[in-house]
Amino acid sequence: MGRAKGNKFRFKAMIDFGERKETFSLQEMVDWCNTYKTKQGRIHRQTSTDWRQMRILLKNHNDFYLVEDDTWEYRKPKRGY
Repeated sequence: MGRAKGNKFRFKAMIDFGERKETFSLQEMVDWCNTYKTKQGRIHRQTSTDWRQMRILLKNHNDFYLVEDDTWEYRKPKRGY
């Protein structure tokens, strides 16, 4: 429901972070989103979040998987058939 508009920039920041690290904790992802910078070098206004919201976003996103307790992994989607 809120995915189409409200979390667009959060998902972009999450995927950017997921491509940089193999596995990560929830707190690392929250810290990354809260300090995510725009192309101009300023902190992005629409990516700030807390751990409760981030956990729900990670669970609802198809490319993020819970590996262990509080350890997540980003699996890049395969293109093509």
